[in-house]
Amino acid sequence: MSTTAAPISDSFTPTQRALILITVSTCTALYALTLTVVNVVLPQLQGAFSATPDQVAWIVTLNIIATAVVTPATGWLVARFGQRKVMLGAVGGFAVSTLLCATADSLAPLLAYRVLQGGFGAPTVPLSQAILLATYSKEQRAMAQGVFGMAVVLGPAIGPVLGGYLAEEYNWRWVFLFIVPLAMVAMVSVFVFIRDVERSEKLRLDWTGFLTLAVAVTSLQLVMDRGEQLDWLDSGAIILLIFTMAMSMYLFLVHTFTHDDPFISPRLFLDRNYSIGLLVVFVYGMLNFTPIVLLPPLLQNLKGYPDSLIGLLLAMRGAGLVVGFFIASRMWRFDPRIGLILGLLLIGISGIYMTKSDLNVPMVEIA
Repeated sequence: MSTTAAPISDSFTPTQRALILITVSTCTALYALTLTVVNVVLPQLQGAFSATPDQVAWIVTLNIIATAVVTPATGWLVARFGQRKVMLGAVGGFAVSTLLCATADSLAPLLAYRVLQGGFGAPTVPLSQAILLATYSKEQRAMAQGVFGMAVVLGPAIGPVLGGYLAEEYNWRWVFLFIVPLAMVAMVSVFVFIRDVERSEKLRLDWTGFLTLAVAVTSLQLVMDRGEQLDWLDSGAIILLIFTMAMSMYLFLVHTFTHDDPFISPRLFLDRNYSIGLLVVFVYGMLNFTPIVLLPPLLQNLKGYPDSLIGLLLAMRGAGLVVGFFIASRMWRFDPRIGLILGLLLIGISGIYMTKSDLNVPMVEIA
């Protein structure tokens, strides 16, 4: 998909660059925060709504599905409406949907609001990265990305601690309520500091590609989520979902390779580094979200830990992320493969240790 020209980095003063960096970091941190802080109160939500563990897991699953569906459309949204309007709409919609999450009185509306939260929050991540690339010169980008990364992971690091405390002292609604004023501050910052770019109102979204990809991704996620509970291919619902996924993906691929301006250009994948980077992020995403969904129910239901302690233990992941991003910001002089290998090696080692955990695992080892 074609993109419009971004502002030249030389047109910004150092102060403007710093304010833009703080603004986009805050917007992305708030979205990242919702991916982790909700996991602290999953056991409480399970009791409040009389839900089963797999039902309450949809609170996380549907949010991720919405993010996966909306994220690829960010390029078209920016080209059509401009980065400032898209960021304002994303942060504003995120704030409203987060407030609605706090008002839910049953599981169904909460799931719907989480879909909205994921959909509105999705553009903030790629758009923030694009704004940083346009704001900083090539020599400054490694530093800016390192600072951006550390700022973004501070949200997931601090959020579970604060969210766990609020949930324990009050109730699960405060996990969402404390995010709302922060989102409003971020929205004001976007309005003041983010510039707009030249855009093309004639650019059309490839709706066929967008919708077929959305259906394929959603069906795949539903199959993976519901397959074990429904005995996989012994269930007619799972067979129907697999058929829907296969047909949607087939239509998406045929359309992509035959359309003049497809939703996702196949030429992007001719870049080897880009394709390998997607694969690494895909693997990392699977490894990253599994523990934060499984650990809270284990720690509360089987070990009896309070919400505040669960939040503190989940925050240890954030502490590791802060250290990792700090190191990454200092490694720009080295071959990036060194950092990738070290990172994947540490994930593998931690996974080996976690496979040995049982109900007698001490709190220090979990941390």
